[in-house]
Amino acid sequence: MLRVHVSILLASAIWVGMTSKSVAAPAPSSPATGDTWAVGSQHRVIWTSTDLASDAKIRLDFSADGGKTWSEIVATAPNTGQFVWRIPNAMTREGRVRLSTGGTSEVSESFAVIPSQARSYRWKNITTKAAFAPRDGAGALVFRDKLWFLGGWNPGDKKHFPRICNNEVWSSADGANWVLEKPNTFLDRTFDSGKDWEGRHTAGYAVFKDRATP
Repeated sequence: MLRVHVSILLASAIWVGMTSKSVAAPAPSSPATGDTWAVGSQHRVIWTSTDLASDAKIRLDFSADGGKTWSEIVATAPNTGQFVWRIPNAMTREGRVRLSTGGTSEVSESFAVIPSQARSYRWKNITTKAAFAPRDGAGALVFRDKLWFLGGWNPGDKKHFPRICNNEVWSSADGANWVLEKPNTFLDRTFDSGKDWEGRHTAGYAVFKDRATP
């Protein structure tokens, strides 16, 4: 009788130990503090999980009020470490994503949801005969209410591009009529790089402190 009693207690202890173990929900690493996601855009909710099986199912929820109320993103997502989410029309500075599984959950850091950045553009051909010669890799800027066109590359046009690239500068107030502000001086080996900028293409151009610079 004593032997039977001990076996029952041992079995009970093992059973209690097995059922008390819980599996932690995955911890989201994205979104994170400082993230700004626009309405209608797609972003990846990313998490890490070392305890869950690969076939585990994850529930994702979204809160626009810092975690006071929640709405479902997806009821069951596979435990792949990421889920592509289209951002809802719920602008906030206190966005949170919650990941849940097996009765436990983890909540992301706060992030912002901003208005949609999508824009509808319609291209219009202003002119089919621009004043400047055809080119590739020219720079383009908006400066002092004008369009500015700088440099470019056309190795097949030796008249306008004797050294393959040039350093012309054109401007236009409407995109149709162009004025040559600076003719090409990058012509031959007599060019002085200490007095002018070399002809170039696919270069960087910027407007800084009310000045346009190549």
